[in-house]
Amino acid sequence: MKTITFVLTTLLASTAHAEISKLGDYTLGLEAKKPVGPKTATVLGCHGTIRPALEKGRVVGATLAADADCKAADVEAQLTKEYGAAPIVDHDKRVKLWEGKIGSVLLVTPPSEPPLIHLELPGAGAKRMCFSQDGFAAFWKTFKAAVDKPEAAVATFKFPVKDFDGKVISKDAKALAKQWPTLLDGADKKQLASGALIPTCAPDGYILRLSKSNLSLQAKQVGETWQWVRINPGAPG
Repeated sequence: MKTITFVLTTLLASTAHAEISKLGDYTLGLEAKKPVGPKTATVLGCHGTIRPALEKGRVVGATLAADADCKAADVEAQLTKEYGAAPIVDHDKRVKLWEGKIGSVLLVTPPSEPPLIHLELPGAGAKRMCFSQDGFAAFWKTFKAAVDKPEAAVATFKFPVKDFDGKVISKDAKALAKQWPTLLDGADKKQLASGALIPTCAPDGYILRLSKSNLSLQAKQVGETWQWVRINPGAPG
């Protein structure tokens, strides 16, 4: 299909399907224009600093950190119009995704901070990590049901289990099962059972913070399966 290009004051480019493939000076799949590095631009009405993600000199993504006056609602409205569809929303309702076949855009709204506009290569839509079909929900349900059963609980871990600095905490399931009853505080167990305590999703996996137990767990997808891969006293470093 012939590509139709048009100029926006936001410096975004799209195809006839209105899929965005360019953020400022950075176009997906092309070599980055020199000098490579942070550049200021206005995107979807929001001024800010764009930083590219490169692989072998080619652009595989770019992120605009918007200035304080950027309104996420205005950006969402424009992206919905460009893509012709409502976004896919992540578990925490802080990331909205417009998935395309050429380029995909994520609008991230951190608490009390200006939004981030992130352009990247197409992905798996709702199956992306942090979204509804990433498979974590089933893993989480299994873990919650196993909290009071050490052997079942440790079956959700990948061994050897390490801390957030890479030090081995438990070399096998037997060792962790022996430790398990002393690791979790009763108050945290109650909050887990009630649904008041849930993990948060980040680019490097899901993080569960157990404040009363002074413990943090990190889960990642290992092949087709989710597993806890890190365990650490306090917040991850």
